Amino acid sequence: MHFSIPETKELFTDPVKKTGQYTVFHLHCNGVFHCAVRFSQLYDFNELLRKKFNCEHCVHFPPKKFLSLSNEQLEDRRVKIEKYWQMLANDPQIASSSQFTEFLLHAQEEVKMFCEEVDLTIYLVNKKSIVVKSMSTDQTDEVLEDACEAIGVEKQFMFYFGLYLVREDGKRFSIIRPLQDFECPSISLERVNNPEYKIQLRKGYWDPTLDSKLFDADVALNLVYIQAVEDVKLKHLDLTENDKSVLADLKEEGDKQAFVEYCAKLPGYCFYRWKNVACDYPEQNDEVTVSIGAYELRIHTKNGTEVTNAVYSVTRMRCWKISSDKASSKNDEVLPYDEAGKDSPLTLAFDYLVARDELKWVTLRSSNAIVISMILQLVVDELVRKKRGEQVKRPLDKPRKPRPQVRPRPPEPVKPIEEEKVVNTAVKADPVQMKSKKLQEKVEKKEKQKELKEQKKESKGDAASKPPTITSLDLEGADDNLRVFSGLGDDDL
Repeated sequence: MHFSIPETKELFTDPVKKTGQYTVFHLHCNGVFHCAVRFSQLYDFNELLRKKFNCEHCVHFPPKKFLSLSNEQLEDRRVKIEKYWQMLANDPQIASSSQFTEFLLHAQEEVKMFCEEVDLTIYLVNKKSIVVKSMSTDQTDEVLEDACEAIGVEKQFMFYFGLYLVREDGKRFSIIRPLQDFECPSISLERVNNPEYKIQLRKGYWDPTLDSKLFDADVALNLVYIQAVEDVKLKHLDLTENDKSVLADLKEEGDKQAFVEYCAKLPGYCFYRWKNVACDYPEQNDEVTVSIGAYELRIHTKNGTEVTNAVYSVTRMRCWKISSDKASSKNDEVLPYDEAGKDSPLTLAFDYLVARDELKWVTLRSSNAIVISMILQLVVDELVRKKRGEQVKRPLDKPRKPRPQVRPRPPEPVKPIEEEKVVNTAVKADPVQMKSKKLQEKVEKKEKQKELKEQKKESKGDAASKPPTITSLDLEGADDNLRVFSGLGDDDL
């Protein structure tokens, strides 16, 4: 696993009033943002590891400060915590512990802040899919069990398979990375926020001889078969014309077991490939293909029409490391799988026993250096388990935690409705027309005023010949029994 902390962020306990300011560290795992954690959470986790394992890495964790940190001090703390996490990831005892897994899992759950039922689409290698109902905070192993149960895989064979984050590139899926048990597939997929990214179910073992354990289980055999068919289709296997003819006949007959057994004998079976990788051994080359499988790492170099293969056994690798030519930044996400290796800042170097008492560092430069490292780790884990005589784990080996309670998603803030702006669509009039119009209005106004004056003179003459009219304003002090009709004269009563 490769950890980095490319940035920090200032948050508030009350975002509206902007009070209770605190700092979070953005923890990236294998090139992808995983969670945001406070220093106090990291400090408590370090104390837990100190008591549980008494590990030497704990002394490298930065101490508490009782005063606010300056920008320089905060940056120094970020760098130290990043190195601290990289040391933890390289310690097998800690990295495989339940405390390590649970911290990362809970930290990712806290980032989401809510828990809800989701319909998670799981794709098979042949692009068919199933919908699994799960909780948004279910971890990878739990989603894997649900997916296998949905398609009918027997319990003892569920963990022969694994879940992978893949990207759909037209005719095929390219592997971005295997999903770890300390992450929630639903959260990881939502965070990518790209419709091209999917979750895929595929084989999770690297020893081709393990295929035979699945031959008596129809559904498990079918999953292995469709992956073998896809490998043939994508030309991952080195086939002769005779091989193509034999496989076509077996496919037409529907003999899935015989098809898989024949593929297992061919070079390249059970291997994952990455193109456009640069390497420095056995010679400098800016464009090679790297494949991993069957406990080997192979470097394929094309010279014209000929392809030469350099084979490195995983059992002869003493160690490997990932490095970058640039400082970590918030843009350290997984890059497209086909980006030229020579242009990538990421490198993977492994220390290889080339001869007796002679070790040699072999360096690969690729945007997929992190996923290559993750696959190497899975291969090593399988070798260690095999050496110890341990079987592939089963769901019963790890009791499932109780189903979490639904925590509703917080409502989105209502945006104020903006007032519609009135657009003046009037057409500007001609200045000459406007002048003539004003003159006309002026004349009409004078004529109206003249008419009003004449009407007033006539009304005065009529009023002189008529008696006064009693109105409601004349009632002040009048008798209560007086009948008053506004606007009426004596002749009207």
